[in-house]
Amino acid sequence: MKSKQILSLSLAACLTIGSLAGAGEAQAKAKAKKPVLSKTKMTAYIGKTKTLKVKKNGTKKIVKTKWTLSGKKVAKLTKKKKTSVTIKGLKKGSATVKAKVWYQKKGAKKKKKVTLKCKVSVTKYVSPEAKKKANVLNATTKYQPLAKLAAQHGFKLGTVVNYTNVTTNDNYKNLVKYHFNSLTAGNEFKAYSLLDQAKSAQSKDGMPVMNYEKADAIISFAKENGIQMRGHVLVWHAYMCDWFFREGYDTSKKYVSKAVMQKRLQYYIKEVITHFEKKYPGVIYCWDVVNEAVADQNVGNDNRNLRKDNQFYKILGSDYVEQSFLYAKNTVDELGADIKLYYNDYNSFYKSKREEIVNLVKSINSYAKDAKGNTRKLCDGVGMQGYIGGYGTQNGCMNEQNISDIKKSIETYAALGCEVQVTEMAVRNYMGTAAMKKKHAAFYKKLFQMFVDVNEISAKCTGKSDEEIKKLEESRPLKAVSIWGWQDDPSLDESSYGYSMNGPYCGLFTELYAVKDSFKNVYEVLANKRI
Repeated sequence: MKSKQILSLSLAACLTIGSLAGAGEAQAKAKAKKPVLSKTKMTAYIGKTKTLKVKKNGTKKIVKTKWTLSGKKVAKLTKKKKTSVTIKGLKKGSATVKAKVWYQKKGAKKKKKVTLKCKVSVTKYVSPEAKKKANVLNATTKYQPLAKLAAQHGFKLGTVVNYTNVTTNDNYKNLVKYHFNSLTAGNEFKAYSLLDQAKSAQSKDGMPVMNYEKADAIISFAKENGIQMRGHVLVWHAYMCDWFFREGYDTSKKYVSKAVMQKRLQYYIKEVITHFEKKYPGVIYCWDVVNEAVADQNVGNDNRNLRKDNQFYKILGSDYVEQSFLYAKNTVDELGADIKLYYNDYNSFYKSKREEIVNLVKSINSYAKDAKGNTRKLCDGVGMQGYIGGYGTQNGCMNEQNISDIKKSIETYAALGCEVQVTEMAVRNYMGTAAMKKKHAAFYKKLFQMFVDVNEISAKCTGKSDEEIKKLEESRPLKAVSIWGWQDDPSLDESSYGYSMNGPYCGLFTELYAVKDSFKNVYEVLANKRI
């Protein structure tokens, strides 16, 4: 009984002490609350104004504020109010704004006073467009072209473009044409962009009709600037027009037969490849024939693990990928064009999907035979989409294991006798902190060092003839790296597709085209010349 009483008294004492401690903390917090300025440091521009505010910060009210300024030749104060002041920049230099603030705390009648300070740096205003222009000038005069440096190591350096940017954005165009020698159209070469439903429905021979206006504008830009292009993409199930598979190109009608669909697809592939090769000969150096045909999860068909839920598969059958490559190869051979044919996919550097892509490439390259009965190589290369890091999240970003996985995949696909390109690359980063920017730059350096190392042939060149060295150079597995996330975009909304796909801080350049440390690290690696 006595022990229970002692325990009860002890618990009561603890609760009392805890309550007193909690009350003390609350009082201390209340006592500590006082007004603050909206900024303690700010940049103002000559001839322009900025507003500085006093925040109550949990106090009852601001009674009055006296604003003063040191450095009156640098700036001046206007519109002095109880809770704000306007600062106008006069000339380049520094000044300090002081605010003597009288305020009342909650539950108190007496006024209190606090002096707050904000350091102001005044400089000349430069518009975002002027900054972009200056940054592009710096990036294109202070540095050699990245593509020229990459060529020393046997691979092209590319990026993505779209119709709007190549027709309206001079800063963008100047930067792209200086640093890159391979371009990919983001959407304009895809079937859903090229196909014209109304004209297809009216075509006399029943074959599809294409509109090349925007695609031609992009490839014209490439040709004018001596840049080659990746054709992307001939066959892709995602976002594909349903009417393309229906009678009369009419969504209200039945799906066509396999024979009709084969004829349509063969015609489409031949017409598209031929259009660009005849009008812009030699500009397109490779085509992604089929994109993303391998499923993410096991769908239980065969070791290629193809996606089944699309009309290409449903109408043409399980060999629609092989059929597509055969149509493309026949066209390239008829044209006598030097165009390589690629299979392109994402997550292709992860083991499970890598094995399925290997099986698919083997199937493609054993699918057809020539007149003499020899097996025809239909697929020349594998495009490894390079979205590196967590999708829409910082978790998993800049994980060095990915670099090892990419290297392993390059070597695996090359062992099939295929070329390899890293396509659609974005080194994802969702945080703009100094620490994450530093980590991003360090990751980029290691990634590009791996690209250089995987193509390294100098040790094999000792004592070799020029012809032998040329063959060694041609045998390098990595043929191109295409960076799609090459520029930051902090304005991206977290719910947007672009935010998740690339990350707002993925670039080699800022949103104003200034070179980042990531760019400088890539430049340093590529500038280290090896044969």
